[in-house]
Amino acid sequence: MNILTSYWQHRDTFDADVRRIVPDATITRLRPDDDGFADAWRNADVFLGWPLFKEGKPGSAPEDAKHLEWVQTTSAGIASINGKVPDHWQITTAAGVYGETIAEHVFALMLYFRCHLHRAVEAQQQRTWGIGDPAFVELTGQTLAILGLGDIGRNVAVRAAAFGMRVVGMRREASALCPPGVDKVVGNDALDDLLAEADVVVAALPGTKHTRGRLDARRLSLMKPDAGLVNVGRGSLIDSDALATQLAQRPESWAGLDVTHPEPLPGDHALWGLPNVLITPHVCGRTNLHAERFEALFLHNLQHFVNGDPTAMTGVFDRHWEY
Repeated sequence: MNILTSYWQHRDTFDADVRRIVPDATITRLRPDDDGFADAWRNADVFLGWPLFKEGKPGSAPEDAKHLEWVQTTSAGIASINGKVPDHWQITTAAGVYGETIAEHVFALMLYFRCHLHRAVEAQQQRTWGIGDPAFVELTGQTLAILGLGDIGRNVAVRAAAFGMRVVGMRREASALCPPGVDKVVGNDALDDLLAEADVVVAALPGTKHTRGRLDARRLSLMKPDAGLVNVGRGSLIDSDALATQLAQRPESWAGLDVTHPEPLPGDHALWGLPNVLITPHVCGRTNLHAERFEALFLHNLQHFVNGDPTAMTGVFDRHWEY
């Protein structure tokens, strides 16, 4: 089995771990711009990485991978490849790798504003004692709306419950069955009411044709004047211009954005200059434990791939829903 990987931070144990499952595996580590990549791509049975490369790069188009059967992507959101790769490829996403770390990041953003740390930073820079009252707004008793109850949303919910928040999760359809930490599950049709009810909204939806522009100007206007918004899903969920306008008009509201639309966010975009916005440039999944979690996912999927049981693989890409 020829395994080609362009993943950037494999641990030293990776090759040995793979060969415990596939003893005769040939493992090649090359990035798309490296010499020899086209030959390795043409002969690969399995690929780890992003399967679309620079347009016009000789020998690296999807149709050039004559033997490829399975792609394990490093991203949880891969809607942009839909329709651009062969239908016979088995594609698995990195869903399950990012939930814990992104959930921590959600609360870093949330607490930054709810604990008024931005005011504390400003006061320290001005060498001023005091940040006003109330010094912070407790999360206890607040309503948290989580848009999307996948791996990230479920991890956020568990942590929110520990803070004493009331958690309402939204998925495609309402359900009486609530994941741990979730008090209520509503469907997409309840989004308007949910936005009006929430003290904080966490967007953890994938970026697909079904979710694009979900939070437009009208829906953003439904939120409470002092509500917070955290986006760790995809930037395409939110109308960035409408969000900037609303935040400028509602100084008590705030937004913590790890993703934006477009990316990179242009330097002259209004969001950069707003004091009630914190932008972390699409970094919340890049932690010290990423390699460990990603390799564990790949090895799990590799075992099922070798066993001829692809339905048991984690993160199998659904071409209809695009996640």
